[in-house]
Amino acid sequence: MTEENNSVDVAVLSEIVNALNKLDREGQTRMLHSLATLYGISATSFSEDSGKSSATVPLHEPRPSFSEDRSISPKDFVWQKQPKTAIERVVCLAYYLTHYKGMQEFKTSDITDLNMEAAQIRFSNPPHGGCRSD
Repeated sequence: MTEENNSVDVAVLSEIVNALNKLDREGQTRMLHSLATLYGISATSFSEDSGKSSATVPLHEPRPSFSEDRSISPKDFVWQKQPKTAIERVVCLAYYLTHYKGMQEFKTSDITDLNMEAAQIRFSNPPHGGCRSD
């Protein structure tokens, strides 16, 4: 790993930690599970008891397949997942784009368009930029 990559990793980790610190312990656990699902990481446990998180991360396992039926509509997918917050809804929509539409990279507009297709409440202030799912 180059020094430049290490610097970027530290900056990203810092942003993630700052964002997670805004949540209570339950919110942090929920968010870590959502991110693990989005990125196809097998997170067998995020311990709430010790204050430390532990996860099992397989290096070469295929991404989990939660449904063999890839023809589900975005509306039905979001309804099945029942996200409780706007962030959870974004994670659901990003997962749908990645696994059901085969998009490895997408922009905020792709998420907001899919949100409308899923007949969900509009996002109040979506960020600008793009996302990668790998």
